[in-house]
Amino acid sequence: MHYVTKDEREVYLYNFDKKEKTSILSFTKRDGLVSHMKMLFGEGGNFIFYVRNTKDIIKYDIDKKTST
Repeated sequence: MHYVTKDEREVYLYNFDKKEKTSILSFTKRDGLVSHMKMLFGEGGNFIFYVRNTKDIIKYDIDKKTST
């Protein structure tokens, strides 16, 4: 996670071979505290799981750009 500004954060993937980054997800101050991030990539899909506000577990589908 990269802190763009004090109130804006961005999650991106970095391709070391091409030396380029791809933005996946961004958060603002309104999204609250975000922690404990886990990325899973595979045949079943590409997901990010993270904890929001120390109590909510969020599953973000990278391909569909949806969260549950």
